[in-house]
Amino acid sequence: MPEYIYRAVTSKGQIVRNRVEDVNRNTLIKKLKNNDLLPISIVQVGYRGNKAKVNRRNMLDIDDIMKQADSANIMQGRATAKPSIKERINLALSREEKITRRDIIIFTQNFYILKKANFNNIHALSTIIDSTDNLSLRGVLQDILAGVESGEYMYTTMEYYSNIFPYIYINMIKVGELSGSLTKSLEQAVKYMEDVDSTGSRLRKIIIPNVLQLVAILGILIFGVAYIIPLIQEAFAASGTTQQLPAITVGFVDFCNKLFEVWYIPVILIAAIVGAVFAYVNTPKGRYNFHYFKYKMPIFRQTYLRNGFR
Repeated sequence: MPEYIYRAVTSKGQIVRNRVEDVNRNTLIKKLKNNDLLPISIVQVGYRGNKAKVNRRNMLDIDDIMKQADSANIMQGRATAKPSIKERINLALSREEKITRRDIIIFTQNFYILKKANFNNIHALSTIIDSTDNLSLRGVLQDILAGVESGEYMYTTMEYYSNIFPYIYINMIKVGELSGSLTKSLEQAVKYMEDVDSTGSRLRKIIIPNVLQLVAILGILIFGVAYIIPLIQEAFAASGTTQQLPAITVGFVDFCNKLFEVWYIPVILIAAIVGAVFAYVNTPKGRYNFHYFKYKMPIFRQTYLRNGFR
């Protein structure tokens, strides 16, 4: 669903500003007017895609705001508001920008530099938000800023976005904020994220060629079992020779033929296992155990220990 930042004037002449989600600009304007708010400006700043709606931690959805004002008018406005075909096409083509590890590294580097220059958290976050091109990351940072302005620590909002900020990263920020050494923690966080990114890059360079090689070998094996070996067997049968292929080869071919007949069973089993693992890792406990597992692994352990973790 699209995200907008609007500025509007109340019936008493007060100017209000908020970040909300709604179907389109027209329905948002109708809802504002139905609740005695005169829109001044409405700017689309993001799009959350067609996934299930996830509310931000410190920012209310437009429905939550309007329920507190006049729910009857809201429902009347919603009943008459239908997006046009053009608006539906635009919404279908819109996609939420992905927040990559590189985006988090750049944010942490910029935040560290500003904190080192004695910027307070609010000023530093506001400065970074203004220069952030990724709309999804900008929305997250605005939510963190809203929490800081309300008197909360940064890490409490970051925990809400644990799918974006790594578990150890959040705890580094938490230690820095609670101990009053946020600048030092940010410096360690930059090193941690850069090392993780470097380690991931090295692992990809090692794993991807080997995976491609394995796929090629499997392809050759399947081609040999399905095409080459039957040709050899036919050649033996046509020549009238008593020689046969080795028993282990014949047994392996029979096994592969039976496996080809029920190929969907192993595929379903593998897909179920992979799906179960991903579903578990996406839970809070699973994410914690996954990070703990990486911390214990030899390669990742060295990365974490270099950043001062014991």
